Amino acid sequence: MKMTVNGLVSKIGSGLMIGIVLLALVGMASATDPSIEIYTISSTIIVPPQITRIDVRFSESVDYIIAIENSAGAVVRDWDGIKVANPNKKKWDGTYEINGTTVPDGIYTVNVTGENATGGRVTDASRTIEVITGNSPPEGNLEKIDARWESPYIIATATDFGHPDKWYQYRYYQPGSLPDVGPYSATNPGGYFVSDPWVPNEDGDPYTDTFNVETSGAHSATGISWRVCLYKDGVFKEGDSEPPGAVTSPRGCKTVGDDPSIPEFATIAIPVVAILGLVAFYRRKQKK
Repeated sequence: MKMTVNGLVSKIGSGLMIGIVLLALVGMASATDPSIEIYTISSTIIVPPQITRIDVRFSESVDYIIAIENSAGAVVRDWDGIKVANPNKKKWDGTYEINGTTVPDGIYTVNVTGENATGGRVTDASRTIEVITGNSPPEGNLEKIDARWESPYIIATATDFGHPDKWYQYRYYQPGSLPDVGPYSATNPGGYFVSDPWVPNEDGDPYTDTFNVETSGAHSATGISWRVCLYKDGVFKEGDSEPPGAVTSPRGCKTVGDDPSIPEFATIAIPVVAILGLVAFYRRKQKK
């Protein structure tokens, strides 16, 4: 069947028009995300048992989570609700939800998430609360930590030891693991993993530990979004084979890998719409 140039242009124009309409429809479908209309934190710096109040109001009813997260990304306290637009104000006094003890000094992120009935989501992790208790690690001259994933291992290296006469230890936090539920065990599968404690040599040379994720028993078999932290405590004495107490003073953390990024809407929608437009064009051509 012969087709004139004008006819071909007309068909292509029809296909593009269909594509544009589909893109508009997809765009309309994506514009259903809720929003946060009111968001206040009464005190962004607290000294426990001082209380701060978190007030969030959404534009519509959502299933929400308001979580307090430490620097390792672990949740220390959270609240949730179903089909609520204006949750009650949440009170936090700088303590762990699991046992009521005071969290260490530091800056904690308030992570707000809301999802409506059609799957639209809103998130906000831009606000923080600083907790001051007097138990924070000293500022400056802190040891440095680096970590990388080499399947099936996480390889952690610490450098710049300011206290070569102290005991050190790594903690490997599983994705989603809480900070103070204790080390991993058969009865505590959500706990963190610990390395053998060590004392740096007199020169403070770098110290590397290799953690096998695959054989550890962890629920995540990859090195994505693990948090590796370095801790220090206890003075080493000649003849000691282990620390005199728990190694609990935080020195720094490193995240291994990142969650796979989700392509932006336009990155997916535009190629898809273009393909749909071409398909519609060829189908119409065949019917002719």
